[in-house]
Amino acid sequence: MSTQELMTLTSGNQENIEMALNVRRRKREDSYDAEPATKKIKGCNVSTESNNRVQEEVSGRKRKGSDSAGPSAKRVRSSSNSWINVSGEVSRESSESEMEDRNDIDYVFYNVPPEEEMMFLLASSGKTNRAEFIAKYHRQGHLGAGGFGSVFAGIRRQDSFPVALKFIRREDVRCQKVICNGRLYHIILEVAMMLRATGPGPVGHSSAISLLEWYTLEDMLILVLERPDHSQDLHRYRHSKGGCLPEHEAKMILKQMVDAAADMHAKGVFHRDIKLANTLIQQSPTGVPRVRVIDFGCGSFSTEMPLRSFWGTRIYAPPEWFEVKSYSACPTTVWQLGALFFSLLHREEHFSTEEFIDNRTQISPTLSRGVTNRNQLNALMLKGERC
Repeated sequence: MSTQELMTLTSGNQENIEMALNVRRRKREDSYDAEPATKKIKGCNVSTESNNRVQEEVSGRKRKGSDSAGPSAKRVRSSSNSWINVSGEVSRESSESEMEDRNDIDYVFYNVPPEEEMMFLLASSGKTNRAEFIAKYHRQGHLGAGGFGSVFAGIRRQDSFPVALKFIRREDVRCQKVICNGRLYHIILEVAMMLRATGPGPVGHSSAISLLEWYTLEDMLILVLERPDHSQDLHRYRHSKGGCLPEHEAKMILKQMVDAAADMHAKGVFHRDIKLANTLIQQSPTGVPRVRVIDFGCGSFSTEMPLRSFWGTRIYAPPEWFEVKSYSACPTTVWQLGALFFSLLHREEHFSTEEFIDNRTQISPTLSRGVTNRNQLNALMLKGERC
């Protein structure tokens, strides 16, 4: 491979990537801050995301696919110069620096099966050879931007397998410190979320999009993702259908989304940013659309206790966060599924929690009369009474 080829990501193509990342960075969404609390996942004591706390900002900046301004988050760094590392058993003989390093542990898991702990180990490492990445994958057109990265289409050179390549600046990579079965892991959070959400199995077997591999380069993290054939996000899919979906199709998609969300929560994953832009519709040979969930950049471990810092899209934040700055994983997921369902049924209109709180949300009168108590629900909303 020539020197020119080796410099692909740091010359012309790199300039395109940098431009996309800069645009994404200017359009990033808000995150919000509050005090941490203690959580429990399936009987395992864990702490909250103390390192995800940020200062609430009032800003007019918007990111693509979002209605929020950009966060300024404190992120975990390894005490060494490396991206990540894994410690040995936690012991009383730990050095003073190690003990200080563990003062900001995000989660502690006990009695985790070996196959699940392996996911923490995998999320604590990554390929580091830039030349290998360039030789293996060909980057194509820009697909979109999110709060923490820009995504490009690509192919695997060896077999022309379609992939999506997500580029995330190193300073924007969300890392956390996790103790699992007595061992300390410095994990890349999005990698851990995707590994848990998909679980073992062949590419494409789960509703969550598959993570094929990842590269922790000196200046960025690159996620190599499955790119399903004949797919588009729900926003574009809805537009192709004239701005809203027929009720029977919207219900079919909602059912799949409920199943997908239940599966992710069962695996300990709280996506936290369910919306049209983060849901793919994949056309199948039978003609029945299949739902795929993407973008775990705002994800967190699913917990039973309330969270006090919000990462996601402001217009879909649950009402309790606006009112008491506290929210829980499962109720928030249900709320966001309802917001997505509303958006599917209302022509070119997005649901907004703040509009709902201000009694400005109206259910479309064109929906079927079979909808139970629609008029009563509208009346309750106008009165400001919410479930």
